[in-house]
Amino acid sequence: PAAGGDLTLNAISAGSGLVDLRALGGALTDGNGATENISAGSIRLDADTGIGAADEIETAGTGLLLTAQTRTGNLQIVNTGELIVDTVGGLAGVQITSNAAASNLSLRARSPLTINSDVINNSGGNIILTAGGSAATDDLTISADVIATGGSGAILLSAGSDVIQTTGTISAAGAGAITLTAGVGTLDGVIRQEDGVRLQSVSGMIDLMADEDIRLSNLQTGHSGANSVTVTSSAGAIIDNGDTHVDIIANSGTVTLNAETGIGHGNALETTVARLAATNSGSGNIQIIETDGIELSAVQQTSAIATGNIEVVSNTGLLDVLAGGAGIGAFGTGSISLQADGAAAGNLSVNALVQTTSGAITLRADNNVTFTANGDVTSTTGNVVVNADDDNSGAAGGLLTMADGVLINAGSGTITLTSDGNLTLGGLQTTNATANAVQVTSREGGIVDGGDSDIDIIANSGTVTLNAETGIGHGNALDTTAAR
Repeated sequence: PAAGGDLTLNAISAGSGLVDLRALGGALTDGNGATENISAGSIRLDADTGIGAADEIETAGTGLLLTAQTRTGNLQIVNTGELIVDTVGGLAGVQITSNAAASNLSLRARSPLTINSDVINNSGGNIILTAGGSAATDDLTISADVIATGGSGAILLSAGSDVIQTTGTISAAGAGAITLTAGVGTLDGVIRQEDGVRLQSVSGMIDLMADEDIRLSNLQTGHSGANSVTVTSSAGAIIDNGDTHVDIIANSGTVTLNAETGIGHGNALETTVARLAATNSGSGNIQIIETDGIELSAVQQTSAIATGNIEVVSNTGLLDVLAGGAGIGAFGTGSISLQADGAAAGNLSVNALVQTTSGAITLRADNNVTFTANGDVTSTTGNVVVNADDDNSGAAGGLLTMADGVLINAGSGTITLTSDGNLTLGGLQTTNATANAVQVTSREGGIVDGGDSDIDIIANSGTVTLNAETGIGHGNALDTTAAR
């Protein structure tokens, strides 16, 4: 039926049939509290000033097809059984169509919730989609657009089990935050974006949380500052699920990644971000490819028994181990590799501690490598390799510069430093007893003493090999304690 004002719902039962209710000029309201309002196979709701605006409309049906729209007012529906947003009676999806006043759109299913047609809130209010329950099938599946526009409304998506985005775009305007939470009822949910889909906010924060794996296609925000993007898998991995888009774009903000079984393991996450903090607490590598320069505030493999490596590549621009951050650490047997590509634009700046327990440390840049006051490098047994002008382009540059007081201590590992231009030493230290204990080479420049806070080279048991073009210790002799 259609009504010219408000239409109050008590109890309607249509079996597996269609219920079509329209309050043209008014609202569809709940008239019986928490008791079920509609039981049907499909439902079409159309109103002018709200659907369940003050109290949710309660529906029931397994595999219930729903479409609903209101011009203004809240739209709130809760279903017992599987709920599917689709096209019913010529009306598609679920929408608040006007932006006259901020109103919320909420769909809850006490079972799976599937979005096959667009869910759009034009009012500036929030969108809340919830697949409740504790069964492994209680998934939220999004196969259409979910759009909050007209203001800074948030999008909150949660599931008892998995949150799956198969097609379409999830989008929030303004400072609208987007939050995805999987495994609320089962404690083993995954988040999966199929390759090609997008999740984006103009300037709001993005937060993804799951117990198991999180598979990414594209997250994007213009948010600046801390917590721009946070992705947390408490017992699984963060995985690149395809290469159609850059996985994470946050040009102005900080991205925080936390996982237990790897971050980009086997297929590096592609990022375009200002700053990154990444922590993996168990097995698996951390592998990141940055498109245009990045600050690393903390990248850590925290397990003492794991073998996971850390590999960060910046395709161009400055790769900066951020001063004041926790630095880069692999505390099991894993190695660390930091690489700044990009010819003359590829620079590596180490301003905080880089350390492994026993894994190798490799630091490379197509142009310059710089170690500032707190940029020490340490390992118990891992070999340390530092290479400036890694692409050996022959162009001017390729300086390797250690500030006075900076120490590279390889424990019992070897130390190999190579540059094209001048190579300025702080302190090098190893107990390695081989013929390759310390090798320092400047192809077109000199080897320079950078200060007297430390002895330049300590290799009591091994051989030190120095090669340069324009002098070794010229004007300020190198201090050494070496066997050979």
